[in-house]
Amino acid sequence: MTAVSSALLFTGLFVFSTDAYTRCCGPKQWTSAVAEVVGEYNIGADYYGLSEVDNRVYYDFQNKKIASVQTVTNETGDQPVITHIKQIMDYNVKKIWTIEGKNCTTTDLTEEIPSPCVPDSASHIGSQMLINEPVDVWFMKVGKTSTHRVTLTQKDCIPVSSSALKDKPTYDFVMTVNLYQNVTAGPIDPQIFQIPAFCKKNSIHIQMSDCQDLGACGAFLFPKMSDCQDLGACGALLFPKMSDCQDLGACGALLYLKISDCQDLGACGALLFPKMSDCKDLGACGAFCFSR
Repeated sequence: MTAVSSALLFTGLFVFSTDAYTRCCGPKQWTSAVAEVVGEYNIGADYYGLSEVDNRVYYDFQNKKIASVQTVTNETGDQPVITHIKQIMDYNVKKIWTIEGKNCTTTDLTEEIPSPCVPDSASHIGSQMLINEPVDVWFMKVGKTSTHRVTLTQKDCIPVSSSALKDKPTYDFVMTVNLYQNVTAGPIDPQIFQIPAFCKKNSIHIQMSDCQDLGACGAFLFPKMSDCQDLGACGALLFPKMSDCQDLGACGALLYLKISDCQDLGACGALLFPKMSDCKDLGACGAFCFSR
């Protein structure tokens, strides 16, 4: 998951409309605890990835920023792997910072910040009662391979739950389910969006155009399965520590694995994404390495 991208499904929450129903606008600034489950399945290899994410989301349309503080529990292997990640999306400068410990990567943003108001592209599934709260459920297709379902309160257009199914042609499906808790509207402490000093000095920039697919850039749990020689190389582990791995084969497909964590260059020599020719230096390519 992505963690990182999967965990940020909330960014598309208000890209839903009401057809003939009254459109609503949610608050321009809000925070929420988000319980998230992300599952991936590769049909050809009959292989799955599963992660649970405790997520704190900060949405600030007014200042065009979104932040997410995540505790990711990857349950794909025999033992759970827990990782702490922070992601900051600044739409003013069109950049995403992903921070894990003292490691920092940046990617470019190409889209605008999601609007707090409901536009015209979704279908109304129905209205329901959630205890004493009336809610509306909407369905929407995003692009050619993604479908979304979201539940909003009728009164304040507050998110209650959302789910998405993403179909990756040729190799896998990604299912994400989010439950929003304690949504609070109001100003957000600017410190939440503060970029750490070490990110400004030592961050690795990853261009999406250098990746063969979104999975290569950390949006999903594991890379393209056809690029792996065995399932051990595609362990679907997101940001684990080397101490959590039994061998380099199990840790081979780790995103953001430092070269210094590899026992020898042979173990890290087969770089998946980006290509060696796209890297300015070996350190930049060390973010995507695996053992052959």
